Amino acid sequence: MVLRGGFSTLKGAIMILTYSLTCPVGIAVGMAIASSYDAESERARGVQGTLNGVSGGMLMYISLVQLVAEDMGRFVPGSPSGGASARLLSFLALFLGAGSMCILAVWS
Repeated sequence: MVLRGGFSTLKGAIMILTYSLTCPVGIAVGMAIASSYDAESERARGVQGTLNGVSGGMLMYISLVQLVAEDMGRFVPGSPSGGASARLLSFLALFLGAGSMCILAVWS
């Protein structure tokens, strides 16, 4: 995405570096505050639920709007590589995969 964005090399490198550092920094912050709060308190559960909801929503948005929509939009009716049947199979595979993940989430 950075390459297709038309950014300069320096700006692209800064963006990639910032993105790659956010996860380890977040883990370090989480480890630092983990011992300073009661995980069973109502406030901690509320914060954890809110953050889980926000991160899940962002994951769903990115996957459905940016990835799936782009891939599903590539099927051209009448072309040998796609059409209505290819699009139907792609949506079926998407729903089966999402359903499988839901079953695994309930099961675990």
